[in-house]
Amino acid sequence: MIKVFPSFFWLFLVFCFSACSIEEARPTKKQEIVIASDCLDPKDETLFKSFEKSFGIQVKIHHFSADSLKKLLVQEGVDTEIDAVILASTYSMYLLDNSNLLHKIKKEKFPKQLEKNYRSKKSTWAGIGIDPYVVALSKDSSNKITEYKDLLEKSNTFYSLQTADFWNPFYASIAQRMGKKNKRNSADWIKKMRENSREYISMNDTIPSHSVFLSSYSVLNLKKDKKLKLIFPNQFTGGSYYNMACFGIVNQARNYENALAFFGYLLNESVNKRLNNHWKKFPVLSTKTGFFTYQNSAFKKSETSPVFLDYHYKSPLKILK
Repeated sequence: MIKVFPSFFWLFLVFCFSACSIEEARPTKKQEIVIASDCLDPKDETLFKSFEKSFGIQVKIHHFSADSLKKLLVQEGVDTEIDAVILASTYSMYLLDNSNLLHKIKKEKFPKQLEKNYRSKKSTWAGIGIDPYVVALSKDSSNKITEYKDLLEKSNTFYSLQTADFWNPFYASIAQRMGKKNKRNSADWIKKMRENSREYISMNDTIPSHSVFLSSYSVLNLKKDKKLKLIFPNQFTGGSYYNMACFGIVNQARNYENALAFFGYLLNESVNKRLNNHWKKFPVLSTKTGFFTYQNSAFKKSETSPVFLDYHYKSPLKILK
């Protein structure tokens, strides 16, 4: 017994010294997702407080134009801190995807509630908000517009589609609808549209009586002229053509799983309505009456989503050059 005691004594001392040298557990790094967007600003992080509360993931937003974002991702490569992108236009997302900067999302990872026609052909991005093209017509006008071809027959047609990001989805949709056999007619239609239409009219200007005002819904300020009535062209025969706000995950995303969680969150019905109200767009999910009044405007969504029209963009681009 006397010989065994020293052995236990020394083991006890070694254990005590070891315990003293163990470092205290450090707090884990706070989970986050870094988003780059041309339609969200850092102040808009407050829109996603419920995501941070539910998932414990902080949302950080950096504002870039679509062009500068593309240059940044190419320059930074694997060193980028950006996890996901949200862009206002399918065309901008198409250009980003063409540079192989977006991560393919497995089909089983796509939120089940998102319809397939809102996904890109390569499953690298998806639409999260709809921006229809509309025609604003003076209520006292005798002009009748039900199809896009009617626009060529009307005088005093005004643009409010400020950039190519808005115009190319519009032209691509028209080109696709006319079909492969009518490419020449499609080209002529686009050229005539550009020739017959006047320059961009400021939203602050008063629209003359009997005029037609072609616009993207999100940039049309309805409050400034209550004498206007809205028409969603082709709404009874396949839907009005529209642009979409889109979401994608970058190839080098450090927080890929967080980005997937955020993707699903964006397609929660109440979140999607609230976000699109912020953008003055329409939600992609619900066909039910929305909480926000403007979202109750009657229009039928296009049978062919511009997401599936990405391969048609090159044709309008050649015409525009």
